[in-house]
Amino acid sequence: MIAISILAISGCIRNGGDVRSENNSKNGSSGQMDDPISIHINVADAMPISKELREKTVIRLEENDNIIGVPQSMVILGDTIYAIDSFQNPGFYAYLHNGKQIFNYCLRGGGPEDISSLFCLAVNDSVISAFDVPSSSLVFIDKKGHYVERIPMSVMVTGAMQDNSGGLWIDYSNQKYSTTKLSWKKDPDAEEIEVIKVPEYLKGMTKIGLQTFSRLDDGTINYLPSLEPRIYSLYEGKARLKYELDFGNLWPDEDTMKREYQGNSWARKMNKLPIQSLNAVENGSYLVVSFNYNQSRHIFVYEKKNSQGKIFIDDTNQFYAPEAVFENQLYIPKKDDTIGVVNIQD
Repeated sequence: MIAISILAISGCIRNGGDVRSENNSKNGSSGQMDDPISIHINVADAMPISKELREKTVIRLEENDNIIGVPQSMVILGDTIYAIDSFQNPGFYAYLHNGKQIFNYCLRGGGPEDISSLFCLAVNDSVISAFDVPSSSLVFIDKKGHYVERIPMSVMVTGAMQDNSGGLWIDYSNQKYSTTKLSWKKDPDAEEIEVIKVPEYLKGMTKIGLQTFSRLDDGTINYLPSLEPRIYSLYEGKARLKYELDFGNLWPDEDTMKREYQGNSWARKMNKLPIQSLNAVENGSYLVVSFNYNQSRHIFVYEKKNSQGKIFIDDTNQFYAPEAVFENQLYIPKKDDTIGVVNIQD
């Protein structure tokens, strides 16, 4: 198994697309500022997972003709676990909760129905989709594991997801020669509209997040922008700043980012960031933020009803990042090739 939480794109990428500006920003890269929730995350308060969180069950995924490596994204719907593997054995996968594989779609190559490296999994009533980075396209399959279609995009795109109305959200990250970080188009043939600009202090620091976009049950999409400690809610072509993640002095401010992390060797300097591999999953009751600090996985669970959070550290070094939260349970890939289902209630 390979645990990789973020990829850097090296070299200069020029924006050759035509993106119309209709920016909601009030400052920097922010969208509409409708009283975002500020969440304070203090690593000094971290409690050991082994003592504080109860593992309800462990799922051992069936080893079929194609074996999933580390799931980089998971969606739980009813009795089915949908997942994508981006690196070790790239493809779409579906399992029952007892680990039995329903199907896999792992056609690799350069053909019209092939995939190479998938990110940003989304599932609706009829189709499953993910963004294939090497071919720069959204790929759709049905719930029996058969190819449906693909929507090609510009080679500068670093992530994309289709919303429930058929609109396309497109992430460009922090490219040097573009003003656009996030855009939206009503349908594949519509004009592209700029929604969030690239912050000047992040220009040229282009990264691909494993789950930049995630679709919630209410039809909205969460957007976790690269190298920013915040989460936006996306709906009907608008971006609303939803959560500000406050790591205290562990997250560098704009001046520090310019002074210590920008430059031609920015990708190598990223290894010095205190907070690494930031990821978030959410449902109606919980927001779960995970990250690495001092080479240890930390998981912060925020209960929305009570506006309270608790932070845990993987003291046994057995977990990767949580990939789904369903009801009051976290689904977390483990380093022994299983999926831990962890109870976070109480």
